[in-house]
Formats: sequence, C-alpha cells, structure tokens
Amino acid sequence: MVSIRSSKLPDPALEPNAGSFFKNPLVAAERAQEVMARFPGIPAYPQADGRVKISAAWMIDYCGWKGYREDDIGVHPEHALVIVNYGNGSGERLLSLASEIAATVADTFAIELSIEPRVYGQ
Repeated sequence: MVSIRSSKLPDPALEPNAGSFFKNPLVAAERAQEVMARFPGIPAYPQADGRVKISAAWMIDYCGWKGYREDDIGVHPEHALVIVNYGNGSGERLLSLASEIAATVADTFAIELSIEPRVYGQ
C-alpha cells in the first residue's frame, strides 16, 4: 500500500504537500448511476455494502482544479488530490483552497468531499 501511494504522490521531502487530501466519497448506488449517466467516464467502484466509491481526483480535475496555483498554495499538476505548499503558504490558505475545491465539486456533482488529513486547532 505504501509503495503504491509513493509511486502516485509527490515526495513530501522534495515538494511539501499534505498527500492525498480528499477521500473518495461513497454514494448510494442510485446516486452513482445518476452521476455516471451525467458524467460518462467518471471512475466508480462498487463496494461490498452496495454503495459506490466515486473518484474524488476525477471530479476535482473535471472542475478544473488540477494544476491550479495561487501564490504558494496549489493543486499538484499531476495529481488532483494533492494540495501543495510551494513556499510559505499558510495552513489557513491551504484549508481555504480545500473548501473552494469541495464547494465546486458539490456544485457540479452534488457530492460532498471530505478531507483526509486530521486538522488540529480548529
């Protein structure tokens, strides 16, 4: 699992980042069918409990966020799930960008994204 993740995500020692920032959302099968009909090609993975896992990276990329950068905070150009601190960006700005991304995905797909890392001090 670590080797797979390492091969797909940038090395934080070389490019400071929070790793995979958003969880792949699980939705009801009926909702997944609606989303797949409206957005052909969206990766979706049926789960044992009947729900379907939808690719957060695909939705973020579809919304145009992959490669986005504002000052020292941005979305990695090769992986839409990775938010990068390119210099002296603040945690507050990083979380603000994450909220903007989640809002765009919610507006476009009517699916809520959750962040994966634990956030302390809020």
